[in-house]
Amino acid sequence: MFEAKLKVLEDGEYTFYLESTEGARLLIDGKAVLDQPSKGKHNTSAKANLKAGLLPVRLEYFNSYEKPQLKLEWSGPGVARRLLSTDAGMEMFNLAYLIESHGVEVLDAKDNKLYAKLTADLEQSRKTPPATVGLDVSAVTEVGSNPTYVLLRGNPKAKGDPVEPGFPEVLLPGKSTAVSSGRTALAQWLTDPANPLTARVMANRLWQHHFGRGIVPTPNEFGKLGEPPTHPELLDWLAGEFVARGWKIKDMHRLLMTSNAYRMSAKGNDKALRVDPSNVLFWRYNMRRLTSDELRDSILAVSGKLNIKMGGPSVFPPIPKAVLAGQARPGTGWKVSSPDEASRRSVYVFTKRSLLVPILAQFDMADTDASCPVRFTTTVATQALGLLNDDFSNDHAKHFAARLQKEAPDNLEAQVIRAIRLTTGRVPRDEEVRKDVAFVREMQQQNNLSEVEALRFYCLMVLNTNEFIYLD
Repeated sequence: MFEAKLKVLEDGEYTFYLESTEGARLLIDGKAVLDQPSKGKHNTSAKANLKAGLLPVRLEYFNSYEKPQLKLEWSGPGVARRLLSTDAGMEMFNLAYLIESHGVEVLDAKDNKLYAKLTADLEQSRKTPPATVGLDVSAVTEVGSNPTYVLLRGNPKAKGDPVEPGFPEVLLPGKSTAVSSGRTALAQWLTDPANPLTARVMANRLWQHHFGRGIVPTPNEFGKLGEPPTHPELLDWLAGEFVARGWKIKDMHRLLMTSNAYRMSAKGNDKALRVDPSNVLFWRYNMRRLTSDELRDSILAVSGKLNIKMGGPSVFPPIPKAVLAGQARPGTGWKVSSPDEASRRSVYVFTKRSLLVPILAQFDMADTDASCPVRFTTTVATQALGLLNDDFSNDHAKHFAARLQKEAPDNLEAQVIRAIRLTTGRVPRDEEVRKDVAFVREMQQQNNLSEVEALRFYCLMVLNTNEFIYLD
């Protein structure tokens, strides 16, 4: 994406010309002038009425070509047709091109040599076919089907009338519902462009993933028992885009995350809060708490203990004895993994419905007893008490303190700055650092703590702050 200012000398109609190897969108003064979302080469133009002045320009361009091309020109009153992009096209904005042509200037000699080696290794790996993995994969194939009958009174021995596969007639009025194949026919029907429901449901799920609430707030129920969409035209447009983009989820992620709606601030204003206090219309971005998985993984990450290894069997983190005591045979079926394996991402944690990891259960993990279309966020006292007193948070506060001591030895001010930087993603204010350093010193003096213990308690406090737990 490129953003700049366009100097328009006088009011009038201007023409913009686009040549590109990929879809692009041009916005001038907040209004879309050119919009070519589809892949492939484009050579198009569009007109726009502009007011004189310095107008903001934004060009969104998503490239998947190794050698991208982009050329943008304009013309109008007092402006002969001229380039808005550089003569060099996209190359001037391509990091690989800059390093290749000015490597020693962009990087030092050592790093430039390393970059050349890694680039050569990458090219070689692209030419080398992947190794065959010796694993069996479960799959489905059509081999026909046995006759199916109505079972009288549910008795498998008492067969009634034969039953043929088909679709509900209420969903296909006036059309034949008979099908010759089961799974294949169902898959073809679900993805048929004439069936709008599949694309709308998936588009709604993707929106919910990024915005916290679906356009249809009841993602498992699009019928009369569910809630109507807040923006029906938007949902239909997203569903159409999903189909037009070849059902590619990555394209939809990109579309949503580069939208103005996703980039909105969470800050409110008095007028909008009076009209729509619940933000039903998505006029701002909702602040949200980290999910249970994100919270656990974030604590592991800032403590320096997160194991990002992928794949493999589930892991079994330690569970407090008080929780295990709730079983008929405490600890049965929960073989604790090694510390390194137990520190893997939460997606790999084994889920046992009768024995849940406390930090995941406390912070609203997905319901294990039924389909969970939405994770509802609760705010109860046991969450704060658990995060403050739980073995997991206290152990990782200790690891966090050890990390700070290693990265900034015997420098409390630097340790505080680093702690805030890791947990909030921002550079702390000087006054904030001064107060936190004074707080740690005060804990040492009043409670007769060592510097290591005081730092551990400070780390535990930082892990409990709203700024760490909530995304704004």
